[in-house]
Amino acid sequence: MKSRVFTISVVAIVAVSCSQFSNNPVSKAWHNTNAKFNSLIIAREGMKYAEKGINRNYTENYSGLLPVLMPIDSTLLESSGGDAFNFGNMSAGGLGNMNSGGQGQSFGNTQVSENSLRRDLGNGNSASISSFGNSSGGLNTQQNRSGGFQQVQQGLGNVQNGLNAAEDIGKKTGFDILTGSPKTQIDEVIKKTSLIAERHSNSKYLDEAYLLLGKARMYKGDFLNAIEIFKYLNTTGKDENQKHAAMIWLMRAYTEQKDYPSALKVAESLKESNLNDKNTADYYLVKAYLHQRQEEYPVSVAIVEEALKLMSKSEKKARVHFAAGQMYDYLKRPDLALPHYQAVANNRPNYDLEFYARLNALLASASKRGSSVNIQESFTQMLKDRKNSDLKDKIYATMGKLEVKKGDFQKAIQYFNSSIQNATNNPTQKAFSYLELAELHYNQLQKYSDASLYYDSTLVELPKNSPDYERITRRAMSLSDFVKYRNTIILEDSLQKLAAMNPLALDQTLERAIKQKQEEEKKQIELAQKLAAKSNTAAISVSNTNEKRWMLYDPIQIARGKTEFMQLWGSRQLDDNWRRRDREAGSISVKLERSVVGTEAPKVDSQESKEDAEKQKALAEAKAIEDKKKEMMAAIPTTPEKLAASKKKVEEAYYHLGKIYKLQFNEPDNARDAFTTLLFKFPETQYEPEALYFLTLLSDNQASSPFRQTLMTKYPTSTYARQLLRGNTQITSDTESKAHTVYSQAFKMYENESFDSALIMAEEGLVTYTGTSVEDKFAMLRIILLAKTEKKELYVQGLKDFIQGYPSSNLLAKAVQMLSVVETKN
Repeated sequence: MKSRVFTISVVAIVAVSCSQFSNNPVSKAWHNTNAKFNSLIIAREGMKYAEKGINRNYTENYSGLLPVLMPIDSTLLESSGGDAFNFGNMSAGGLGNMNSGGQGQSFGNTQVSENSLRRDLGNGNSASISSFGNSSGGLNTQQNRSGGFQQVQQGLGNVQNGLNAAEDIGKKTGFDILTGSPKTQIDEVIKKTSLIAERHSNSKYLDEAYLLLGKARMYKGDFLNAIEIFKYLNTTGKDENQKHAAMIWLMRAYTEQKDYPSALKVAESLKESNLNDKNTADYYLVKAYLHQRQEEYPVSVAIVEEALKLMSKSEKKARVHFAAGQMYDYLKRPDLALPHYQAVANNRPNYDLEFYARLNALLASASKRGSSVNIQESFTQMLKDRKNSDLKDKIYATMGKLEVKKGDFQKAIQYFNSSIQNATNNPTQKAFSYLELAELHYNQLQKYSDASLYYDSTLVELPKNSPDYERITRRAMSLSDFVKYRNTIILEDSLQKLAAMNPLALDQTLERAIKQKQEEEKKQIELAQKLAAKSNTAAISVSNTNEKRWMLYDPIQIARGKTEFMQLWGSRQLDDNWRRRDREAGSISVKLERSVVGTEAPKVDSQESKEDAEKQKALAEAKAIEDKKKEMMAAIPTTPEKLAASKKKVEEAYYHLGKIYKLQFNEPDNARDAFTTLLFKFPETQYEPEALYFLTLLSDNQASSPFRQTLMTKYPTSTYARQLLRGNTQITSDTESKAHTVYSQAFKMYENESFDSALIMAEEGLVTYTGTSVEDKFAMLRIILLAKTEKKELYVQGLKDFIQGYPSSNLLAKAVQMLSVVETKN
């Protein structure tokens, strides 16, 4: 009985001492052991292999600006399995490639390193078979050949044994180290680290477990929970290094969510902390990444320089060197970019990274020395190298960039087009070659219509998850609008000049234009016929092969089709009812146009018939010209109403162009020219207040700008005038008190139906007390008084100004409702 009581007591004492809430040394040792060997080691390995899998699944875009850190994307977890094994390097000869002489090359590495296998599988770790030893079999004789195959089979048997052992360990630990994808590995990390938090809260590994848990949540895209975990670890953690690491990852989480102010606050809090070398390097990298995301490249690259001093030789360091070189290129400092590109090769880069670094180093070297003769030879050698056969698109694109730097834009266009032609299996490179063409046509050649088309082509090929996608989309949309308004000005100005001509001169001008276009169409037909004739030989050779092309991909069929179409119909634009260019003439006009642009003459049997045919042809040509004149005359603003509508289009186009230049393209000189032209050509324009406002902002001295003075004089109550006043008004308690007094007086006048006096006081108060808490009330009272005094146009404009100028006012809903009523009545 006593022994039983003693046993129960011992068990109870052990159970109490092993509680996770106990600080007993025995308890801590027990929980430390269980936390480490049952959870933490597996979580560490899972995170390591998951990160390898994520990095492998991430597709680098070396043509664009490389981010300092790979952006976190939860979709990368869904791809191929984790990098659990590395089977060593198989030789080029593979497994006994036989040549015609009966000899085989090396079998490569075939033995399993048992010590490595035991080491990596020990203590429940996930496996990493590191190498296959070094054995080769010469196959000079049949006996050697058989022996070589036996060695291979023995080696593969050892491999299978290793795989079986790894699988057994995986089953015992519950962690699939063989076939697990990054997602399953991250899920396992979450499971194991959660166990530590739940069952071993007094373990010394708790802080590390929380850090791994937060990272795993981030990789899954669960930023909200990840942020809470990092904050909790920083508040309750005991290990200073783990707490610092949590804050660094917290800064990374805010950066990924584009919450840059919060990320900067975390960075400031870490600034004075005593970080170890690893955390210091990570801190620099995340902070550089943060500033790079904000396009603050000088700050970012300066921080990267400090980070590189603390990083050991690795592919990650090579990648950071490349990113630094790109940022220096962007800052037009090729002298500083070149050393970073050259350093890539010394830090174990992958082939693509090293290849792009070589290309960019050549560009930087040419820019630095000002000579490109040897550089061109280097490019030629790279194009000839068989290893680069699938990389020609990148080489041609880099050659195009070099020609842009040299100012030879036509040759640059040729190289970029060659890059596009060779980028058949690389849509990303094709997108960036289109982008280079777009930037070239916009910045250097100033051919905006062509630039707009190239931007559109860029967006077709560019992946939507590209960091530049949003910026390019905005530029493409802006440029599309820009081209539309610019073409409107050109077209309407031309039509207005035609309208100002006398009838005889106008008739002669239109006839010359029509005949010139017909001549161009005939030349196009002749060119198409020559192309078709040249393709006859190629057509014969193609027809003799077994290869069949789809008709719309066959250039020969395309050329023939174009020729036949133009002979039959002439040059036609793609629009509805294209067969009925002349609606009034109907099917007759088709026959007439065929006679004008066709090449076949009617068959005749006598001289008299020939003369009749010539007369008919001449009549048909004259009729076609007259019909075309009528069509063109319809577009010319020959009446006062049409002329006013044409001028209105030009007025709106100048207004929109000015805003695009100012707000989207950041081209102040062009914006100033557009707004100035608007005010000069249309002195009564409805856009005058806004144009004066922008011209004030574009002035060197806003306070003394004549545009400001005009705005304050002519439109003192406008939203734009108040915007300028707010920047120069200091509000005190005395000012607020006076504003409330004046508003009360104006409102009392309104109640007494002294509308005119109340309106004058409300307008003066609106200007005098801009920036006070009752400014929006002054504005609304003014609007109501405008309605009472029957100033409808000012009333409607006042409502629009209120909605634009007071988006946070409590009276906004009332203003929206009032404007809706007016628009419904109209």
